[in-house]
Amino acid sequence: MGFLYVTGAERHLPPVDSVRAGRPRSVLSDEGAAGALRQFLATHLLGPLVAASRRDQPDLRVSLAASHLAGLAIGRHVLGVAPLAMADIEQLVACAAPVTQHHLTGRLPVAPTARTN
Repeated sequence: MGFLYVTGAERHLPPVDSVRAGRPRSVLSDEGAAGALRQFLATHLLGPLVAASRRDQPDLRVSLAASHLAGLAIGRHVLGVAPLAMADIEQLVACAAPVTQHHLTGRLPVAPTARTN
């Protein structure tokens, strides 16, 4: 599941250069673009995957997976972080897919109880 999402997202993002990086950057600076991306991820991409898995905390799961993949995309395509920008997609998938899969379907840790002083 993670492999399909990561490779699908990769196909829609341009390589880093001064002209083409503007579109992904607009999601960071334009609330309308950010809202549209959030809606797309929740409604059409990650949300249905989580719903089909019938796992607990679906909203948290979608948020964790989307944040992880968005961070990877920003590092690779907007910031041009050299190791990410130069890595083969297969290597990135091998690294990101297990984490994404865990966010979507794995057991989430229970938050420790807050201490009272």
